Amino acid sequence: TQVVEAPSVGLSGQVVSVGTHNAFVVINLGTTKGVQVNQKFNIIRGTTTLATAQVSSVDNDYAIAQVITDSLHGSLGKGDTATIVTQ
Repeated sequence: TQVVEAPSVGLSGQVVSVGTHNAFVVINLGTTKGVQVNQKFNIIRGTTTLATAQVSSVDNDYAIAQVITDSLHGSLGKGDTATIVTQ
């Protein structure tokens, strides 16, 4: 059996890749950090929130999250911070 950490408040990682036209991001967090499909992450650069993305696929170390179109403000980039959205 695999031990999975519960997703913690304030869980954050980095964007390691951005899809064409900012359609999706790849985040360097996966199931080993408690990430699950349908969780949402804010994509942040500095103090500015650029977008919100919803996880569509996750493996041990990475998650793919689809950018919510209406949330996009600007262009996303490798190295942006991805912080979990808590309810």
